[in-house]
Amino acid sequence: MPCLLCGGPTTPWLEMPLDAKKRETFGEGKTSFCGACSFGSLDPLPPEEVVASSYELDSYYTQGESHLPDLTPSLADRFLIKLVHLFDRGEQMTPEQLAEMVPDRERALDVGSGGGEVARSFARLGFQAYGVEPDPKSVSRTTGDRIQVFEGFAEDLPEEISKLRFDAVSMTHVLEHCRDPRAAIAGARSVLEPGGLFWCEVPNSACRHFREINVASEMYDAPRHLHFFDDASLQKVVIEGGFEVVRVYFHGFTRHHLPGWRAWETGLADLVRASRPDIHVKRHTMARSFGLALRTILAAPRQKYDCVGVVARAV
Repeated sequence: MPCLLCGGPTTPWLEMPLDAKKRETFGEGKTSFCGACSFGSLDPLPPEEVVASSYELDSYYTQGESHLPDLTPSLADRFLIKLVHLFDRGEQMTPEQLAEMVPDRERALDVGSGGGEVARSFARLGFQAYGVEPDPKSVSRTTGDRIQVFEGFAEDLPEEISKLRFDAVSMTHVLEHCRDPRAAIAGARSVLEPGGLFWCEVPNSACRHFREINVASEMYDAPRHLHFFDDASLQKVVIEGGFEVVRVYFHGFTRHHLPGWRAWETGLADLVRASRPDIHVKRHTMARSFGLALRTILAAPRQKYDCVGVVARAV
């Protein structure tokens, strides 16, 4: 499959035909990678009905629930967590920080609003807050709670939203789920006022943790995640969509080494090994966690943190 961002050639990258959260296969599960764009995609993209069914889970973050086990840290865990926390310099963007950059707080839109946390924050900050969310359960729980949420997708915004104009649009951990990331960016640009701000965050595929654990990483999560960005590819698609990037930030380091996170990823590796012995996958053991920590505590942000985000201004 040609690169969705530049149309150029791609090369085979990762393979994981198993939906780790549903414990069932979903297709070929192969990914391709464009070196020119630093961008990866499932290749081929799974059918829409397969992707839709992958969200039918007992626990998912859009429903305010976690699938990670709640484990008591051991002595070794506590030492490791303290070590990595001392070197965790990650920066997160918040609705409050975004609001400070918006002179006139009239309307704000959160695309992929999930449980409505960001949209509710926008409302508290003085915006008329709106949300777009494909999960009807989440829409029904959040509509009317000081915000207006409409069922729809980033690539094809609901008519009620497309008629409005916004001073700020957020799209955090949404772009990697979109079949057409460029269409999703175009949708955000189409509803922003000139000079309006766009906040977009995705998992960072340049992170060493992702590169080493890869298909057993929590950040892989196919087929819900269809595309894989790093800071370069995220900025590329945002700039080409009609924006000027004004801030790039990274976060997500200490959590790699929490016992629940490690246990989940180790379980995924064991699941892959049992179902597809031909796929080489590394287990996220305590020893590997210590090794990763020592190799990344002083690494460049793009290699250290598992999430990358941008704030961009509509031009």
